[in-house]
Amino acid sequence: MTIFTTVVIKSESLDTGLSDIVRVTGEGKQAVRRLINVLEGAISGVKPARISIKVDSVTVGDRASVTNTIVQASLVDNTDTLTIADVTLTWRTTPSGESQVAIGASDTAAAANLVAKINAHSQLRGRVTATAAVGVVTISAATPGGDGELITLAEVGGGQTLSATRLAGVTWTSAAVYVDYPLGVA
Repeated sequence: MTIFTTVVIKSESLDTGLSDIVRVTGEGKQAVRRLINVLEGAISGVKPARISIKVDSVTVGDRASVTNTIVQASLVDNTDTLTIADVTLTWRTTPSGESQVAIGASDTAAAANLVAKINAHSQLRGRVTATAAVGVVTISAATPGGDGELITLAEVGGGQTLSATRLAGVTWTSAAVYVDYPLGVA
C-alpha cells in the first residue's frame, strides 16, 4: 500500500504566503525548510495556525492509465500531436528525433510505433509506459499510486481519440486518518 499524506495549513497571520513554500520545481530542500519555518512558527504560537493532516492510501499495484485509440491511421496527419504531461509527440510520415512518431500503414502499425516512441522517450521513460493491442494504445503511470493521476494528456488531429485527458483508475481508500491541530487559535 502506498500512503499519501495531505497537510493543510490555515493561518491569517502568516506574513509569507503559503504558496512561497514551494515556488519552483526542483527546490526540494529550500521548500522543506520554508515549510519547517511555517510549522515552527505555528508550534511556538508566534504565528497561530490550524494544521489539518489527512492520510489516504492507494492499493499497491494500482497504476493510473488512459487509452489512446488510433481510430484510423489514414486520418493521422503530419501535424497531429499527442501530448503526455509536458512532452508533445508529433506524428510524421518520415519522423526524425525522439518526439516524432511514424504514422504507419495501419492502425496496428501506428499504435506499435507510438508505443515504441513513448517507451523509449528520454523525458517519458520512468513516468509512463505504453502497450498496444490492435490499434489501441494504453498509457499507464510507470509507478503505482496516485501520482499518476497528475499526468495530463491531449491530442490534436482526427486519427486518434483519448479516453480521458488525465490518467485515472487508482483505487483510493480515503480518510483513513484525519487529524486537526489548532495551534494558538481558538
